[in-house]
Amino acid sequence: MKNTILNTKLFLMAICAVAIVSCSGDDGEDGAIGPQGVAGIDGTNGTDGADGSDGEDGADGNANVITSPWIDATFDGDTDSTRRTTIITDSEITPAIIDTGVVIIYGKRGSEIWSVPVNFPFLGENFAWLYLESVGLSIFCDSTTGTGVGEPYLSSFRYIVIPSGLTAKNNTDFSKMDYYEVMNHFGLEY
Repeated sequence: MKNTILNTKLFLMAICAVAIVSCSGDDGEDGAIGPQGVAGIDGTNGTDGADGSDGEDGADGNANVITSPWIDATFDGDTDSTRRTTIITDSEITPAIIDTGVVIIYGKRGSEIWSVPVNFPFLGENFAWLYLESVGLSIFCDSTTGTGVGEPYLSSFRYIVIPSGLTAKNNTDFSKMDYYEVMNHFGLEY
């Protein structure tokens, strides 16, 4: 008796499986399309500007990027100093830009371009920068050996200032990009 019930259950399961597998949705015809729904109510139009015109177009995405030409360094102090400084001033560089934007400074010697800060252990020189509102951008060349700096290795500098709106929009880490990548990113000339 148990075998008969078990065989009957297996037989019914096999028939159901064959029926499920052999049916497909492509065999039937599509039903008729239902009636069109009721149209919604139109919204109210907004008011025009004061003179009835559209607003002004916004500036291009990189139009607010400030970039300098290559500036020859004029390091102060004598060659025996362990720190020599060159100052760069630009009225576009403000405390607000420094606090909320990104400032990138590059140093150059010949065709070599380095992002500042940079350390040259083989020369015993370390370059860094600082912004003071009363002074501007101060670029330092410090001796790492305790002897005089002499003529610093980097002889000209260029800066790029990226306002906060552009950095927040992109979420780009410019510190991981080299000079050419940053310039290409903003479509700027080398």
